[in-house]
Amino acid sequence: MLTDLRFALRMLIKSPGFTIIAVLTLALGIGANSAIFSVIDSVLLRPLPFKDPSRIVMLWNRDARSTNGRDNHSFPDYADFRDQNRTFSALAAYSRTGSVLTLGEESQPLEGVVITSQIFDVLGIPALLGRGFTSEEDKPGAPNVIVLTHGLWQRAFGSDPKIIGQQIVMMGRSYTVLGVMPPGWKFPVEVERIDYLLPLEPALGATELNERGAHFLSVVGRLKPGVPLRQVEADTSAVAARLAKQYPDTNTSNSSTIVVPLHDDVVDEVRPALLVLLAAVLLVLLIACANVANLPLRAAAKSRFAQPSARVDFSSSASCCARVSSSRFSVAVAVCSSPGGVSIFSARSGRAGSRIWARSQLMERSAHSHSARRF
Repeated sequence: MLTDLRFALRMLIKSPGFTIIAVLTLALGIGANSAIFSVIDSVLLRPLPFKDPSRIVMLWNRDARSTNGRDNHSFPDYADFRDQNRTFSALAAYSRTGSVLTLGEESQPLEGVVITSQIFDVLGIPALLGRGFTSEEDKPGAPNVIVLTHGLWQRAFGSDPKIIGQQIVMMGRSYTVLGVMPPGWKFPVEVERIDYLLPLEPALGATELNERGAHFLSVVGRLKPGVPLRQVEADTSAVAARLAKQYPDTNTSNSSTIVVPLHDDVVDEVRPALLVLLAAVLLVLLIACANVANLPLRAAAKSRFAQPSARVDFSSSASCCARVSSSRFSVAVAVCSSPGGVSIFSARSGRAGSRIWARSQLMERSAHSHSARRF
């Protein structure tokens, strides 16, 4: 192993120009691929940070008039889906909102979500401190309560563990803090920041709660175990068809539904762009590898074939140049990738690499000696 490592290091020291160019070229390709794959891993491959995320889906009205064929729900429609479906264990509705937090003489704008109490069952993540709000607290006329996200708890309240039960003021209204969500919790997941959660029904007016034609709510649900998406879509579409017949003035265009896994719903718009970007950086890496592999071949051809005697000696082993070039390329890749890459390269090269290098050195000295005798 030490001999192999000395061989690899000797190759690097012998050709510093090649080493610098090769490392920089490969670093560009490897670095770009690492950065893009990190994004793809976090966005496309990594599961959402919820309990059994594969069972969490978005429920949309099917609407041919919209650009993506999807439409939101009104609160009366959501209530009917919640009460009449047979495939969801929990179904929640939500909408984005905003407010301003007042702390003494200071104030700061906040981003929040009004959401039904079922969201804690849908996502399966309990509060870090305190608790979420209940169905009794999610009714018109209930006391003002709020759940904070971990980020707001740290930023505005200094991670005070005694925050539970305290009163905070937003837009001139006082709210009792019920709980604090754990670090990393965020819903909706596609937004940049969420600071707080409010019960949906107390936050809405009577008109919004009773107007069936006001489609402003998104609906997310947790499937019962073992229920396939086709069955869920058939079940909810049957409910939508009944509502279309019962309320033709507002629901005629929403006689069926679309059920999409939450993860797919979040990444569908960015997936094509990320995959195209990954293909582009892979092409850059391929070009970089081809260029680096060509460098030692050109250098060897220039030095070996410059003299007739060297051509005669070198012709006895036509593959020697290619094998030495391959060794140099492997070392460059190891240097760019990680320190452990040198060990991997050395183990694979074995004693053959040492013999190749020794033979090339002997051939070079022989060629120079022969040329000196001629002149």
